Amino acid sequence: MSDGERVAVYLAARVLDTTETILIVDEPEVHFHGRLAVRFWNEMETMRSDVRLVYITHDLTFALSRSNAIYVNLKSAGKPTLVELHDGVPRSLAQSLLSAASFSIHARRIIFCEGEEGKSLDYDFYSAWFHDLETAVIPVGNCRDVAETAARFADSKWLAGLTAIGIIDRDYWPNAYLNGFGPSIHVLPFHEIEDLLCSEGVFCAVAAHHGKSPDLYAQFINNAKAKFDDDLLVYQVTERFKRRVENEFFTARNGLKPKQSMAETAQHFAEALGPRQWQTPPNDLFIAEQAIVENAHHGSAGEFLKVFPGKVFFNGVRDILGIERSAYAELVCSALRSAGNDAEPLCKLGKQIEQALICWLPPRKVVPSAVEE
Repeated sequence: MSDGERVAVYLAARVLDTTETILIVDEPEVHFHGRLAVRFWNEMETMRSDVRLVYITHDLTFALSRSNAIYVNLKSAGKPTLVELHDGVPRSLAQSLLSAASFSIHARRIIFCEGEEGKSLDYDFYSAWFHDLETAVIPVGNCRDVAETAARFADSKWLAGLTAIGIIDRDYWPNAYLNGFGPSIHVLPFHEIEDLLCSEGVFCAVAAHHGKSPDLYAQFINNAKAKFDDDLLVYQVTERFKRRVENEFFTARNGLKPKQSMAETAQHFAEALGPRQWQTPPNDLFIAEQAIVENAHHGSAGEFLKVFPGKVFFNGVRDILGIERSAYAELVCSALRSAGNDAEPLCKLGKQIEQALICWLPPRKVVPSAVEE
């Protein structure tokens, strides 16, 4: 028999033969394939519904597979704390919250960012920026996922001595939408993370590191702007307009209230959601977004990076500096991790990049006053 088979037989015998009403299972997923562990313990719970099974696990996927479960966060110091996941919480959000709760064993600050672990530049960069034993970085998906996770975490009752921050891109969202977030959300002052890496201070630091002149930055920005021809400019205005319309529609929707009859309610809804009731007519919205895009296209590098998506022109670092975009991003992240260690060869570059970014991002280290209970 394999190790997994022997463990399965042993565990089944212990569960089926127990006369106790509570059984503690340490690391229920050990020696099992993930799906097999879920199926095995589902079967044990069904066969011994009279026994309360208490699992001790670091496997969040397994933890979330339990139905009607109660989650408790155990720390080496302090009392156990109840992690409240209310009904209706999406699985991805529940996993993020449980992950944050588990990190709270050692962390004093949780950073929620966009993207996926190992699959996004956002996570790689923020993990390098917050290269701090007291800070944990957790990617949770898109902008709305970050905002909802940070808000729910901030409202939870198991936050003792822990702060939570969500960082989101500006993307195509209007200011009215971005300004509606609470203090736990930090809006990146750039369209997306690629724009941040293409900001002047970062670019020039990397250029100098490779023996290139910082004067090349103007050429890089001019090349980046040239990427946006007429068709791509129309696309930028369209995407911004769509986000603006969505925000206006949601604002109008908040005023909906039922009337005495179905017909009156239907008529009220149709009138309330009509563009005439919006704070700004759709045509004016389009003109306003067109002006923002065109002004940024002809404006300063800062305005350009705030409005236009960096993914479109990030490859341009290869044409100017002779560095592939992946190598450029990896160099920036490696340098940031080295910034605090003078013995590291990239320490000098890391400190230069840190100084260039320090005004755009939350503090790299935990601020003591921000985590006082």
